[in-house]
Amino acid sequence: MNKDTFRWTLKKVIQLFPQKTNKELNRQGEMKIVYLFSGTYGDFVQCLEALKLIKEEYPKSQIYIKAPFEYLKSFSFFLPEKICLINKKELLKLPFQKADLLFTNVLGVYRSLYDWIAYWGSVNSYGFCYGDELHRKAYGYCIRVKGIVRNYTDFNLDLIKESLGYSSSSVVILKTRVPQKQKKIDVNVLFHIGSQGIKKKLGLVVYCQLLEKILLFLKEHSFSYSLIVGPGDGDIISQLKKQGEFDYHSYDLLELKEKIKRSNVVLCFDSFMPHFCYFLNKPALVLHHKKVPSGYNCAPLHKQIVLTKESNPSLMELFQELESENEKVLGKRFP
Repeated sequence: MNKDTFRWTLKKVIQLFPQKTNKELNRQGEMKIVYLFSGTYGDFVQCLEALKLIKEEYPKSQIYIKAPFEYLKSFSFFLPEKICLINKKELLKLPFQKADLLFTNVLGVYRSLYDWIAYWGSVNSYGFCYGDELHRKAYGYCIRVKGIVRNYTDFNLDLIKESLGYSSSSVVILKTRVPQKQKKIDVNVLFHIGSQGIKKKLGLVVYCQLLEKILLFLKEHSFSYSLIVGPGDGDIISQLKKQGEFDYHSYDLLELKEKIKRSNVVLCFDSFMPHFCYFLNKPALVLHHKKVPSGYNCAPLHKQIVLTKESNPSLMELFQELESENEKVLGKRFP
């Protein structure tokens, strides 16, 4: 039996059981809260505000999270204090030592095993279901994931709000996403040159040609800029170096946070970077290929530019936006 068959079998079997119902909880009391995460590094960023809200609203509770250890290590400075990693052995004990409250992130909708953990391992559970499902029997409350998800951060927050008695369509706002005034600017443009998704779609050579055009524009128009790379961008660096040496930097998340805050414009592709900027409430110019992917819509904080052509995409809209931003800083237009 392959993984997909096993997953759908688990999903069908659990539908034979009675619907799970949630109970009243004392939010100020001591509780065991479990958060089941699924997804990538970029998806984890979109859980940070949800985890923060859990800690704020359930102050005496102990939070346990199912997620890769390296994610917790990387984001340790942005996570609530005393959050604990839960391993497979401890997950198996949950039916006997139930969590008072259990959540999944939006991508947990694809994990049928999480349904089983939620059903037997928790007193109260909150999760997601597909758009064509009325509900998931494993969860006392579900948010339906229908069509294109605008932004995973907001979806994950909505689920926590539901546990607090807010409506997901309520006007309760955790953070007003209005750019803050900057006291000091180090560079005009902070350019993150990596994107696994668009690089894969365009191919490495075309992708790097795109980068070279952007870099040429920045140089010709006298922008002060800094290039940053991530762990998976070695092939991009090698390809660009064929055209000559160039300066680039790699930072840990705390250093990156400060660099983002001290730049006038953050320029990036639809990767981890726009989610991190969204979390930091920092506007960015974000390049997408053909359309804005599900879960990546960070407007209106971010300006999102869609490259429509398969090869040799036009960068005119991006250049106009950069020109506009430069005019704000320097008070003049390019000749």
